[in-house]
Amino acid sequence: TFSLETLGIIHQSPAETLLDDLMPALQAELLQGFGEQFAGERFRFSHDRVQQAAYVLIDESRRKAVHVEIGRLLLANLSEAELAERIFEVVDQLDAGLDLIADPAERLRLAGLNLAAAERAALANAYQAALGYLDTAAACLPEDAWGAHYALTLGLFRRRAEVAYLNGDYERSMADIATVRAHARDALDQAGICALLI
Repeated sequence: TFSLETLGIIHQSPAETLLDDLMPALQAELLQGFGEQFAGERFRFSHDRVQQAAYVLIDESRRKAVHVEIGRLLLANLSEAELAERIFEVVDQLDAGLDLIADPAERLRLAGLNLAAAERAALANAYQAALGYLDTAAACLPEDAWGAHYALTLGLFRRRAEVAYLNGDYERSMADIATVRAHARDALDQAGICALLI
């Protein structure tokens, strides 16, 4: 599903204009509308095949770039509260084009966003999804992450060790615990990871 508000951010057009643009697809029953009128209205494709056909219309060489562009537009236009509510939507777009994101600061921010998405997924007991977000977050970290971004890196590896354990991947959990123990800077951080080990 998608909202008219989201489409407005991506297309950078007013909701009323977009509704007019969507009308032929609604009349042809390719899209179904539900919810409040205008900005609060939500839409879904009438069938998965319709969504797949629409996706295929995007040139394959441009798909990753389109995902990144959508993710960046959402990130730039959502408040902190809206971002927290729609974290999966934003992160999934950016992650789909991760290899096109080269700026170290943007990759670092994406690591934090993936960690936030993982926390939310873990709260819903979606441990496999949480693990995927944590893996992506780790892939976004620079080589000197333990030195330059200690708090983020510590939190990420501790959380991944815990989620891997909850997902039944004990070997992976132990590997992340060993990594944290090797890099923990003080007794408190060592105690925290040892408590998880126990």
